[in-house]
Amino acid sequence: MTRQAISKIDYFTSAASGVELLLGRLDGYQYSSHLHDTFIVAALSHGVGVLSIGGRPYSPRVAQLIFCNPFEVHDGAARGGGLSYRASYPSEPLIHRIAVESAAAPLRGAVRFTEPVVDDPVGAAMFLKAHESSRRGECTLEAEERLFKTYAYCLSRYAGVRLAESGQEDGPHRSCRDAAV
Repeated sequence: MTRQAISKIDYFTSAASGVELLLGRLDGYQYSSHLHDTFIVAALSHGVGVLSIGGRPYSPRVAQLIFCNPFEVHDGAARGGGLSYRASYPSEPLIHRIAVESAAAPLRGAVRFTEPVVDDPVGAAMFLKAHESSRRGECTLEAEERLFKTYAYCLSRYAGVRLAESGQEDGPHRSCRDAAV
């Protein structure tokens, strides 16, 4: 008897920023090669995956982060048993804005993640928690702050963005600080 391929996907959108989020489970199902016009930031919560990004093979697992830059061709499947994962699809302008507002110095060129799959238990846990906060519809601003802090964390470690010291950021944080002075 052949096992039936299963793909269970729940899409939702974060309330404040409009970032698309996905909660998925794969068991015997394989995504064919495709691309998105957004970034992808993702992490597995169970299982091991098999995927290729830009023609290179990877086997992501729990405690790793997965990144795709806009228009990078990728596919994906579960290795062995099933897998559960969470993904987000932030737009290029949003990621650029977060990088600019968080950076210690002006950015040069487009923001890009340099490694598609990285070992980072802290970052993966941050991402999964931020994703779950958005899914549960907890305080909208708190959920967005968690997600944006996770993106800034990822940009600083895997896209070469050097973060400003706390309180020195541009954007809304700086505006609030300056208004209070």
